[in-house]
Amino acid sequence: MKPILVAMVCLAFLQGVSTGRTAVALALPYPEPLMTTEETKSPSFDFENPSKRNARCQWYRSKLGQYSDVINKAAKEERIPPELLMTLVLNELADIGPEDVEQDQAIAWTLGDFDKYKLDSRAGYIGLGRLITGRPVSEWSLGIAQISPSKALRYNALAVPPQIRTNPELTEFYVAFSLLNRTVNIQAAAKVIKGILKDIERQQKGLWISQFIRPGVRFSADNPYDSMYPPPSKGVSAMNTMRRRNLTEMVIAVYNTDNLLTEDRPYRVPDARRGNYAQSGFANAGLHALNSREIVEDLEKTNFCGMPIAKWEPIGQTVPSPVFKPPLLDGLRLDGCLYWASQCGKPAADRFCITRQKGYKGAATWDIELYVPRTKVIGDGRICETGKNNPNCGAFTFIECR
Repeated sequence: MKPILVAMVCLAFLQGVSTGRTAVALALPYPEPLMTTEETKSPSFDFENPSKRNARCQWYRSKLGQYSDVINKAAKEERIPPELLMTLVLNELADIGPEDVEQDQAIAWTLGDFDKYKLDSRAGYIGLGRLITGRPVSEWSLGIAQISPSKALRYNALAVPPQIRTNPELTEFYVAFSLLNRTVNIQAAAKVIKGILKDIERQQKGLWISQFIRPGVRFSADNPYDSMYPPPSKGVSAMNTMRRRNLTEMVIAVYNTDNLLTEDRPYRVPDARRGNYAQSGFANAGLHALNSREIVEDLEKTNFCGMPIAKWEPIGQTVPSPVFKPPLLDGLRLDGCLYWASQCGKPAADRFCITRQKGYKGAATWDIELYVPRTKVIGDGRICETGKNNPNCGAFTFIECR
């Protein structure tokens, strides 16, 4: 921002914001540093080439290194994973375009005196009738996390003074101006993420969300990783990595669209495994979601590129759900069926958790493998021997009790 503009902004803060009738004294957050055309120059996001990871790390640090404490504090206050917040902001920064920069600078140029510049939020006009965009200001993507005023208001991400809230149009501009401040923007992004996680908690049976959450495990906005695929059948490190990627893709896709969370038409919901976002009409959400998985990998393989990001500590869950791998019955592998060759899978897993363990209501997840030499059936106590009394005995590889 030019020095003369800085002085004008400071003067505007001292004078207050005009509402057309009276001046209202507001502590508007200082918007420096503004988005600039330099923000549109991100490094190559050719994730197929690991040799470019160092360049990306350097770029990540240049944009968010000085905001590590802000990210940690905002994530702690909202009880969300810090790495999810950081990935979202980096993802949005990497997609900044000239129009986004122009919108930010146009809002900043008002100095917070919105009536003076005769703003029309519905048509997207600003200044002397100059058209910035055909979209209303409420839908402009602003700041480093590219938050729209409508999204910020929907998730109550910014505190708006009562004297401003009485005027919907003024409220939109107040929020838009506030979002230019990077600290405020990051804090607002954390609140939006928490709001999305709560939406997912309510909508977890939706077609989009159900692709990421393990069946029989309830999603918690306070412990979002616990219910994600994959089940606890892999090494802990590999499992945690995949869960972080899946949660990030699920959340960031919702962050970048309005109706993916509630879409109930199968042909309109992307298949996360195939990545067919464009074919389903969610190309922008898909671009952000898929890139976010790679940003997660960048951060994991470089220890957050050297930035001091706090370790995620789940809230309200100190003991994980017991996982028996493999579950045994009297020293033998637990057969995959409750009775001989019948009621296989969940009935047998539930019986194991309820009768052989204490305090559990059933099985959350499980897996079965075939051609196990000897297994024992929990329902009738029979022993299955592959190639002797049965051509193919199946046994649980693991059971996660709930």
